[in-house]
Amino acid sequence: MFRIAIVERDEAVVGLLYRYIERFAGAEGVAFQTDRFADGMEFVEQYTPGYDCVFLKTELPFLGGLEAARKIREIDRCVEVVLLSPDTALAIAGYAVQASDYLVLPLWYEAFERALRKSLRRAKEKKDKDVLIKCKSVYYRVPARELLFVEVRGHYLVYRLLDGEITALGQLNAIEAQLAARGFFRCSVGYMVNMRYVERFTRSAVCVGGQELPISRSKKEELFGRLGVAGRGKARRADAASA
Repeated sequence: MFRIAIVERDEAVVGLLYRYIERFAGAEGVAFQTDRFADGMEFVEQYTPGYDCVFLKTELPFLGGLEAARKIREIDRCVEVVLLSPDTALAIAGYAVQASDYLVLPLWYEAFERALRKSLRRAKEKKDKDVLIKCKSVYYRVPARELLFVEVRGHYLVYRLLDGEITALGQLNAIEAQLAARGFFRCSVGYMVNMRYVERFTRSAVCVGGQELPISRSKKEELFGRLGVAGRGKARRADAASA
C-alpha cells in the first residue's frame, strides 16, 4: 500500500489525478491510499510523515506550494514531491525543495505515469532506510544516511544529524532493532553509531562525526570485527601497534 497526497484547489485537476491514479493502480496491480488537501496551509498543519508521494500545486491560496514543500522538508526528508504548475519557469525552483519531478499543466497521462513510477521506485528504495522520530507531538522522518549517531541523555535520546540534532523522549532499547537493521551498532550503553561514518577508533573510543564516543568493553571485539570485515578505508585502528 502506497500513500499519496494531492494538494490542489482546482476540482478538475484533482478529479483528473484521481482517475490517473486509478488507471495506474489497475494497470500495475498496486494499491493506493490517496488524501486530498485544498491548500498549502491545511496540508502543512495536518501533515504527518508517512506519505510516499505528494502531488503539490505550486500556486495555492494561503501558503504557496513551494513554501509548503520547504516546511514539509523540515520534518520529512524522505517523501517524494512532484510539483504541478502551468508555469515551466518554476521548474528550477523544485531543486530547492528536492522535488523528484515537475509536471506541467494541463496534465497528460504519459507524463503523470512516468513521474509516479519514478516516485514509487524511489520511495520503495527509501522505505527501509529512513528513521521515524517522535518529538512531542511532531514526527520527523529522516534518511538513515543523514544520522550520525544516537546518544542517551537521561530520559531523552539525542539524534545527531549531519546538519543538526533532534532531542526526543525515549529509550535506546526501544529503537535498537530498527537502527541495527539500518547499519547502526550499539557501541555502549549510551550510544548507537552509524557504521558508515566511523572515522577512526582506539581501544576505548570510536570517532563519529568528529566526536569521540566510548566503547563498552563487551562491545570491542564485535565492533572491531565489523570494521575489519567491512574494510572501511576511513576507519583505522589508531593503537594497533600498542594492542
